[in-house]
Amino acid sequence: MALGNTEEAASEFERVIAILESSLGPDHADTAGYLASSARAMWFKGDRETAIDVQRRACEVYAKALENEHPKTARASIRLARYLRQQGEVIEARALLERSLHDLEAVFGKNHPDVGAALVELARVLRASGEANEAFVAARRAERIGRENFALVLEVLAEGEALRYAGLRISGLDLMLSMLADGGVAGRDATLAAWDAVVRARALVLDEMATRHRVTRVEDAEVSSLRNTLATARENLVRLVIRGTGDSSVERHRTQLDAARERVARAERSLAEASAAFRDRQRRDGIGIDEVLGALPPGNGIVAFALFSFETSKVEFGKQQSLGAFSLPRPGSDPRFMRLGEREAVDRAVAGWRSQLRQPAGDEAA
Repeated sequence: MALGNTEEAASEFERVIAILESSLGPDHADTAGYLASSARAMWFKGDRETAIDVQRRACEVYAKALENEHPKTARASIRLARYLRQQGEVIEARALLERSLHDLEAVFGKNHPDVGAALVELARVLRASGEANEAFVAARRAERIGRENFALVLEVLAEGEALRYAGLRISGLDLMLSMLADGGVAGRDATLAAWDAVVRARALVLDEMATRHRVTRVEDAEVSSLRNTLATARENLVRLVIRGTGDSSVERHRTQLDAARERVARAERSLAEASAAFRDRQRRDGIGIDEVLGALPPGNGIVAFALFSFETSKVEFGKQQSLGAFSLPRPGSDPRFMRLGEREAVDRAVAGWRSQLRQPAGDEAA
């Protein structure tokens, strides 16, 4: 909206709100949606105080327009909490997030992507409040939720879509690694938990892509039928998750989700009973850092690198692409993690070392 100045923009905003309230009523969900969109635009333009006021107004309208525990109200509250956190209002932000988390779990269950998104923001608030261990736990749970839902989505997306979605899924991994890197959390348990999350996240995409390119084995009719039943059940669940409540009531959507999850679980059990290949796939899906370290030959250590977005407690999104390294000198020793530096700086240093190695002996600059 190309208006001359802030006063004109504010005047235009109030005019549109007046039209919506006149045609739809002051407590209509569409009015709340416009308010939320306007707050987002104001935030990115730098008018943060006004953005918070408008977003708060959107939350109030959603609460009046929709039934209790509606996801739209919770999502609007999460965005308001994000704004408040960045302004240092962590107490109110935490209260909003805890209530939103409760409402989302009541509607969607404890393993829905929206629950994961709320947990990531709650982890940031807890970290900003000095509660690093609690923040790490919340981020770890968010990462597990994001990974498990992504595994489900991978089954029904085309390869290109799946790879694009990998960069968009809900994840607490960057936050976990950032807290390890800055010393907010430390110790064997936290390091292994973060390393385990890296192993599982990396294996998820690689194993799925490898499975797709593997030569398909001939299956008997029963196994093929069971596999198709599972694929259909998973696709229906993914569609429900992506669609959200839509025009359904909160109660109806919750019932549909529970039924869809049960169909997936039942189909997985049936296929596992009939197919050794599927049981092997389930076994591979369960591999984490314990299995990796347990496979090390006696006396051997391991180093593993991880690319992540480094966040401080003051930054909304990690913009510093960083390289970190896990290390275990020998079996039984304590694992370590350190941030090696920003990716570009590390890449330049490595390129310089390679250039030096390619120089003939004795051909150094005087």
